[in-house]
Amino acid sequence: MADHFVRAGRTASSTSLAELHQLCANDYTSAASRRAQDHRDDAHLIADPRCPAALPTDPTPCPGPIAVLVLDARNAGAKGCEHHAARLLAVLPGGRPVALPDAPEGAALRTFTASGDIRRGEGQ
Repeated sequence: MADHFVRAGRTASSTSLAELHQLCANDYTSAASRRAQDHRDDAHLIADPRCPAALPTDPTPCPGPIAVLVLDARNAGAKGCEHHAARLLAVLPGGRPVALPDAPEGAALRTFTASGDIRRGEGQ
């Protein structure tokens, strides 16, 4: 019976198996190197260039920087640009906007006002 496992001090039973073991070792080393650099091959599949407050059904891009934290009735929150924060706030019962420390002046008020316009059908 052929030995299909490489053991310390012994070689694989066939050239093909030895090549397979070498490819696996190279792949493991390469993956370890990428993990050490915080690299993900699938990052382009999961990265959303929009802010965390953007709703999945809202395809619009962020028009500005993250400036507002939208809190729900239990104080769970999502940071977002004013545009997406207003849209989130409009569909969130008991929500409220809180301006982030580096936000432009009046960001929370603009977000709150825009969410009211969206609720009434006057905004986008």
